[in-house]
Amino acid sequence: KLLLELADGILAHRKKDAQGNFSIDTTINFRTDEGSPSGMGPLSHLFYAAWRWTGDQKYLHPLLDIGSGSLGSINGNALDIMGKRDTWGRQIAASATPQSGSAQSRHIAWQVTGNKQFLECYYADQIEAAALREYINTEGSLWIDRVNVANSELQHSRLGGIAAIRSAIYPGHAVSWKFKAPANDESMAILIPNATPTGMKIIAYNLDSDPVFHAEMTAWDIDPGVWEITQGIDTDGDDVPDKGNRTWSADLERTGTLDISFAPRSTTVLILQLKSKGIPYWERPDLGIGKDDVTVQGNTVKVKIHNLGSVDSPPTTVGLYIPDKKTLLYAPVPALKAPVDLLPKTAEVAFKIPAGIDLDGGEVYLDPDRKIKEITVCNNSVVIEVHGKVKTK
Repeated sequence: KLLLELADGILAHRKKDAQGNFSIDTTINFRTDEGSPSGMGPLSHLFYAAWRWTGDQKYLHPLLDIGSGSLGSINGNALDIMGKRDTWGRQIAASATPQSGSAQSRHIAWQVTGNKQFLECYYADQIEAAALREYINTEGSLWIDRVNVANSELQHSRLGGIAAIRSAIYPGHAVSWKFKAPANDESMAILIPNATPTGMKIIAYNLDSDPVFHAEMTAWDIDPGVWEITQGIDTDGDDVPDKGNRTWSADLERTGTLDISFAPRSTTVLILQLKSKGIPYWERPDLGIGKDDVTVQGNTVKVKIHNLGSVDSPPTTVGLYIPDKKTLLYAPVPALKAPVDLLPKTAEVAFKIPAGIDLDGGEVYLDPDRKIKEITVCNNSVVIEVHGKVKTK
């Protein structure tokens, strides 16, 4: 609500000139309603977020005023999410060549045409630029808070959008990756040409001579629900799986994970498609505990539980487990109001621990039976360390 009010206030300063072109003042004195021309900057993320939250096309007007240049100021795959592949995308691709143009324009040209030469050339240019600037990005740094190494297009291609970059305040990555040893993040070359909240294609080449058995893919900017996943090997380089195809379904949502394996020295293609929508995130509670919410005093373990979500949480339980995962104790957790007034909504429970129990490595876990559909379960547990210390799992 706060951010939508801000977006509306700024949007009220959009105006048309004598030639019929629109512009918007983004430096505004709201006491006098006076504005002065200035660049869009991070406000493009505000308008994009407002559109994603509400679906109201008015929030896209400032971005449409800029035209295709606005694609570079949005972290998500705006080319497809905003439906501009056949217009802006084709225009950009028609004027780009693999050897020339900005990294962004060549990246979009790859997305539209599928021609990986665009990637090869601008990646080579970025590697050369990084090598030339190695001194100024290390010993000779001009700033104390950052170095300037190109990575936005790499995030777009590997994650389906940008997770984090300076001044870009609305994250747009569709997925993230973790690889179980002996594999690591350099084992896999990954491309995601068309990520949206309801579908994506992942093209992945395993550079190792051994299989990557456990690649954990975590979902981010996707709609929750039942997803259909098709996985197979691409043998002819057309980015279509044509060997060993298998299809399965999975419940997938923000912070949910898939465990994927990749054959050695092969191109694997995954096609993910949302088949049925789940409960929207903004209609869910979110119970959570952090390391400061679990305290051990003598034979008592106290747990402070928060509702961080958008709706009231129903009654549930919290479990205290000993290291071998045998249930030690349960305690009831009352219903908790949603913090829509921006004030904490918490409940505290306490466990009395029988004599002789070693809690080191034990775990406190909220809603252990997963009966509540939450925004995320990543904040549902902490692990107890020796001498009463705790850490997030």
